[in-house]
Amino acid sequence: MFYYIISDNEYDDYYYTMLVHENEFNKKEFCTIYNDIVERLGKNSGHRSVVWELCNNYGFKEVEVKYEINSCYDNHRKLISFDEMENEEDAFISKD
Repeated sequence: MFYYIISDNEYDDYYYTMLVHENEFNKKEFCTIYNDIVERLGKNSGHRSVVWELCNNYGFKEVEVKYEINSCYDNHRKLISFDEMENEEDAFISKD
């Protein structure tokens, strides 16, 4: 299995979708698929539309990430306060 990422924006607005495919594509092949999708979609080439096309027409599968541990630009440290999280979707953040 080979992993690919489609992402948008940067800094606080950055988000991504990780995709998996059973075939390995080189950079040119992956970019050609992407360009074909964007050209076909035109002004409707938003993030979710591109991901949908990759999954439904090219055999990619969206990876569901269960948890993320973020070190906030610092060394990773032991997690604190994870028992106080309000829901399963909260990110773990390691801080002093």
